[in-house]
Amino acid sequence: MRGLNEHAQTRYFAAFAASLASAIGVAFSANLLTLFVFYELLTVSTYPLVTHDETEQARAAGRKYLAYTFGGGVAVLGGTVLVFFLTGTGMTGGTTAFTPGGIAALANADPTLARAAFALLVAGFGVKAALMPMHSWLPDAMVAPTPVSGLLHAVAVVKSGVFGIARVVLDVFGPDVMADLGVDLPLAAVAAFTLLTASVIALRKDNLKRRLAYSTISQLSYIVLGLALLEGPALVGGLLHIPAHAFMKLTLFFCAGAIHVETHTDDISDMAGIGTRMPLTMVAFGVAAAGMAGIPLVAGFVSKWYIIIGALEGGSLVFAAALLVSGVLNIAYFWPIVYQAFFESPDSYDEKPLLEEVLGGRTAVRADGGDEAVTEPDADAEMPRPEHVDHLGKHHEDHEHHGGPPADGWDDRGWLGGESTWFMLAPILTAATLSLLLGTVPDTAVFLRIVEAVVTGLPGVVV
Repeated sequence: MRGLNEHAQTRYFAAFAASLASAIGVAFSANLLTLFVFYELLTVSTYPLVTHDETEQARAAGRKYLAYTFGGGVAVLGGTVLVFFLTGTGMTGGTTAFTPGGIAALANADPTLARAAFALLVAGFGVKAALMPMHSWLPDAMVAPTPVSGLLHAVAVVKSGVFGIARVVLDVFGPDVMADLGVDLPLAAVAAFTLLTASVIALRKDNLKRRLAYSTISQLSYIVLGLALLEGPALVGGLLHIPAHAFMKLTLFFCAGAIHVETHTDDISDMAGIGTRMPLTMVAFGVAAAGMAGIPLVAGFVSKWYIIIGALEGGSLVFAAALLVSGVLNIAYFWPIVYQAFFESPDSYDEKPLLEEVLGGRTAVRADGGDEAVTEPDADAEMPRPEHVDHLGKHHEDHEHHGGPPADGWDDRGWLGGESTWFMLAPILTAATLSLLLGTVPDTAVFLRIVEAVVTGLPGVVV
């Protein structure tokens, strides 16, 4: 942001700091009410980041973001009030305090009202967890700067949603009450539908950040599915996928940001041979993409392995199959990016029919969630001066290259960091390294130990 001389930097960094503080508040909340307060503060503090560019597209995305997330907040508040009412007896007030294994009083509550409270809480948190059909705000929020995309998709906003669902499953209702109420299967079905559908949609997205957005929607549902299966290994895998996805998705968004800053390229169809220009960046992208697909030795494999084992132990063969199919779809929409970056050139580019036929092709991002084909400019129309218009709609007159490979092909910057500044490369390589560490030495990784301690502390759950 500093290096690109972005506008409103004070507002940007203040909102970013407030967002991180709100996310920490969500993590340390001891009851539903406190969690609700910080959940809403996170919405308020991230709104200026989504609308940072101040274009009409950014404002439209911001309005949609507020409508969805405030609506989810109302549902969370309603569910919290209902839980407080259900856990009270006579003149004794209820409670919303988190209790490992669930609040005991809910086991004796009216089943219909208990299901209603569960539905309100899961729907409210499910907005930020991007469960379908409450997901469309997330791809539209890609108008924000890339660091904000990382905050939205990997660290704070979406993780507050899945974290809230984890609290509801483990510490409000508990696995036993959920099974008695029969709400585990519907939640698992919604998660499975979301992870498969989002993966299919990602196949058709040519804009890199938009494809990553639908990848996020899919990956978040892995976490929800692991929680909904209520089996010890699945719970471990679901919770472990929170940090695993964070490292991998941060790597991917950092790579997308570096590609945009250095080459002003946002569309996958313009990236043939870009591995020559940005080798370290694309290697890191390939590592994170492999983890997203569940390839061994990367963090995503460990968490997804636990989820699949839990599904098989619980006899949920349909959900295990859904996880495997989604992994194949992950390979289908990530591998072409890596392949064309290193094994194709702009001169020998192999067109991808899935993207470049009439139904796919180059698309323009619209804040209403749809795509519209970009038409060829009128030959008689006045063309803009040779200045770069980036994906945020801003004009930069100091760039000669407008996206995609230059006329003489990509420069060969070597493998010693000449592709970008180390201020951008260092976070990319750090996040990719952490993804590898969690995938290669999970037994010594602190995250796995923490998750196993949480799950083993639940009554009646065996890992």
